[in-house]
Amino acid sequence: MKTKITLSISFVAIVVLFWAGVESSSGKVGYAGSLGEQTCSAQGCHGAGNVGGLADNAGSGSVTISASPAFVNQQYVAGQTYAISVTVAEGTKLYFGFGFEALDNSANTNPKTNNSVGTIAITDANTTRKAQYFNTGRVNVIQADGSIPSNTSGSQSFTFDWTAPQSGTVNLYATGNATNGNGQADAGDNIYKTSMQLSASTVTQVSEVGTGNFSLKLFPNPAKDNAAVVYSLNGNSNVSVNLLSFEGKLVDVISYGNKSEGTYTANVDLSKYSSGIYFVQIKTDESTQTQKLLVQ
Repeated sequence: MKTKITLSISFVAIVVLFWAGVESSSGKVGYAGSLGEQTCSAQGCHGAGNVGGLADNAGSGSVTISASPAFVNQQYVAGQTYAISVTVAEGTKLYFGFGFEALDNSANTNPKTNNSVGTIAITDANTTRKAQYFNTGRVNVIQADGSIPSNTSGSQSFTFDWTAPQSGTVNLYATGNATNGNGQADAGDNIYKTSMQLSASTVTQVSEVGTGNFSLKLFPNPAKDNAAVVYSLNGNSNVSVNLLSFEGKLVDVISYGNKSEGTYTANVDLSKYSSGIYFVQIKTDESTQTQKLLVQ
């Protein structure tokens, strides 16, 4: 009987060690630092959870969230698909991991309750994967199993697609894990976290159905530092997006090139222009549309 107990305990120990090895190279679901969640440092596997470990964001590195097309004025375009990049950086570290969530603006603190918003699509299965907390809760994007090689550049970017919802406030959360890769839970690893709040455009989106092969939206309007030109093509075409003065003179070529059928966003940097009335002009092979833009 004693022998059987010893074998059972040994088996459990092997399973635990195996699971710890898996977790050291793949992301942990439910540690994005959002409401009701902690980060990996609180669990004692990295950073502050160990004697002498630094608190989150106290190291020399960072984690950032960026998007293409960029979020203009902390707003998203309803139904627009964004290529999201979560970049973890710390110059002396060799291995990097991350966690990401896009949640609604409710007060939900239970990660087992799915309050994720928008739609996530994995574009690089070699480095990222999608998982849900307890298989039914919040949707996470984390690094794929065993996918992160030693990286001497001091940073790692993880990219995936996120399609925005039709309405509502969205909170983006990301954590970054910068480790020395020695396979031990120690204070030499650092955890970073960040968040970003987005809203759907509250400015009336002037929508002009194109007389040719496209439709156009321009917002916000009036605008101060940035504006977004969103247009949808019904077919392939050469497209030129121009900024014109009130007198109709060309001020800047915002975008130019051959585009296939689909929806595109051109971001206009208005910080270098004085306040006043301008026009955004879009020309395709078949037609031209011009819309007034007030710069404050």
